[in-house]
Amino acid sequence: MAAVYALNGGAQFIAAGTLAIFLSWHPFVSNMGLGLIVALASLVTAVAQPMWGVIGDYARTKNRVLAGVYICIACMSWLFILPRHTGYFTIVLSVIAVYSVVYVPTPLTDSIVVENLDKIRLRYGIIRAFGAGGAALTAFALFLMNSAAELEPKYSFLILFGATLLSLVPLKFLPPAAGHAYKARRGAADAIAGADSRLPAGPLQNAGESAGANSLPVADGGLTKPGFNLSAVFKNKQLMLLLAYGLFTFTCTGCQNTFFSVYYATDRGLNAGIGMYGLFFTVCIAAEAAVMVIGSKWYSRMGIYTVLTLVQLASCLRALVVYFSPNPYIMFVMALFHGHLFGLLFLRVAPYINSIVPEEMRATGQACWTVMMMGLGPVFGSTLGGFIANWIGIRDIFLLTAAASLAIAVVFFVLFRRQPQTAGAV
Repeated sequence: MAAVYALNGGAQFIAAGTLAIFLSWHPFVSNMGLGLIVALASLVTAVAQPMWGVIGDYARTKNRVLAGVYICIACMSWLFILPRHTGYFTIVLSVIAVYSVVYVPTPLTDSIVVENLDKIRLRYGIIRAFGAGGAALTAFALFLMNSAAELEPKYSFLILFGATLLSLVPLKFLPPAAGHAYKARRGAADAIAGADSRLPAGPLQNAGESAGANSLPVADGGLTKPGFNLSAVFKNKQLMLLLAYGLFTFTCTGCQNTFFSVYYATDRGLNAGIGMYGLFFTVCIAAEAAVMVIGSKWYSRMGIYTVLTLVQLASCLRALVVYFSPNPYIMFVMALFHGHLFGLLFLRVAPYINSIVPEEMRATGQACWTVMMMGLGPVFGSTLGGFIANWIGIRDIFLLTAAASLAIAVVFFVLFRRQPQTAGAV
């Protein structure tokens, strides 16, 4: 489990952390174009995640779906490496292909692991921290690669290719996890078959067949249909509040993250270079892991709504550090707040979602959160960031989003206080 998370974390660091740098390396991509293409990547993620969640819920095993996704990512990563992109058309097609699958492994892995926590002795937060550890090692590898030779940004996607192929090895050791909707459908079929086998042969059996559901109370009890019901997810008030929170949160962080790598690493900002960017995020992601491991016991005792309020405050302070940092070295202070922003979300949200959605909808529930985290939120954030960058410059994005994060913290603090107190516990 730990190895799968580590490799997932490494692959997704490349997908999330280097796309903007890769795009900015092409001279024909403006700030507005960069924001819109990153928004497109997030939109594709938002559309693809529910589809993959449904596939996972209906699959014989989610492990097989995950293996297929890894193979797709490994093949598609070459769309960024081999072609020489000379215009928007080929870049856009490549982004659509890669980002339809690249973020799928995490919610599927979360669903498999959370369902098997009773079989292991480690806390979920400690297991999940290996994802941050893998991302940190990947960031450090990026630093070493660029220290040895100044490589074009496209070659960082070789790490994406290697990490996803390697993920197939530890995946073989994950416990098989059947989709709950598949199990419900299979159980219904078995129940009906059992009821049919108890009917006597001959005219009475034919009468039973013609009588319909009344002669088969097992089938009439609803077992002929799996428990999957997408509308049930959106009728869940706790989940809808969480998704609304996620939409606003990741609009702000998406606005920051789209342009942070460009601001930090390129001549459009502090010009620290890709290698320094890799070292910087080694520290930031190590801070995420520290929050999940060292703070796991402490933060797990807090109510979920208290944790989500702390996340917003961390987001605000994180943006302010970026705005006021005069050079790439002072920026390392941001790691403290970055670690609390993402570490707390990774630590608490997945178990909370599993506790408030029906059992047969767990993969879909996780996918809905990923839609906000990797999809709709960044779509709005990247698009907004593109407008702001063209309007007043990249640096001012961070001041505006700091103010927005503080406002979100206040609004959702009021909304959270109106929820039942027991809703905060996981």
